[in-house]
Amino acid sequence: MAAAAAELGLPAVHPDADLWDLGLDDAGAERLAMTLTAAGWPALHAVDVRRCRSAAGLTAKRPRDRTLASSTVTLNGAGPRPPVFAVPGSGGTALAFWWLAHELGWEQPLIVCEPHALRSRGWADTTVERAARRVVDAVTSLQPEGTVVLLAYSAGGMVAIEAARQLIAAGRAPHIVLLDCTIGDTAGRGIAPPPTDLRTRARRAVMQAWLRVLPARTVPTTLRFRAYFHLGVSARRRYGDRPVSCPITLLHPVDSVYAGGWADVTDDRRTVPGDHYSMIEPPAVSVVARQLEHIVGS
Repeated sequence: MAAAAAELGLPAVHPDADLWDLGLDDAGAERLAMTLTAAGWPALHAVDVRRCRSAAGLTAKRPRDRTLASSTVTLNGAGPRPPVFAVPGSGGTALAFWWLAHELGWEQPLIVCEPHALRSRGWADTTVERAARRVVDAVTSLQPEGTVVLLAYSAGGMVAIEAARQLIAAGRAPHIVLLDCTIGDTAGRGIAPPPTDLRTRARRAVMQAWLRVLPARTVPTTLRFRAYFHLGVSARRRYGDRPVSCPITLLHPVDSVYAGGWADVTDDRRTVPGDHYSMIEPPAVSVVARQLEHIVGS
């Protein structure tokens, strides 16, 4: 497959070669999926690339007549247990939870609520409340009864908090599990300082308008995901800190720069191996999975 070879910077790729062993990463999978979609494939998700692993496998499992209008992606979809609803960080995708879903096993469905219109034409959510409403809609549709487990990673924590507030108002009982989530003005700390000059703010406003008009396949992948990252960080900074009355569990690495901010929010704070990024990858993710299994089981 020429597209896979081009993404990996190789002259050619054997159809049965494992693309991940050859150096493909999550960002590369996103670019490859969008490249193939732009080339005429029915809408392809990076999760499809992760599942199939090789060019031959991807061709054999090529989706037919599918669109990606929905912003929810289901991992372990055949599992019989009540689903866990997951929110990635700003501009994040379902791939952030790939290894966690693998560790949880096929019995535990994981429904990831990606940013709206990330892969299709549409209006990006510019407030935490709007993003949370989509999570609540997914919960209402896919799990209309019972306790809801909301899982969030990094800057996705504020969306989970607001989704819990909306679920409680509707009479539901949520339990929030946060994976080293940012809180308040720590969103994007060290990565995306808030814009202070008029030029930067204007540029981001233009970028937002551009995303609303153009189909996903016409916008360079890196630029699109960067735009969604900044939109998400800005929304979370504006949201601030708002209390919610439900169980909250924070899983964080020992050296987390965010854990201290949750001290007044929850006493259930647990340390896990790794750092902010490696905690959701092997081998540390196995500890996260066991903790989550215990919470879901209880």
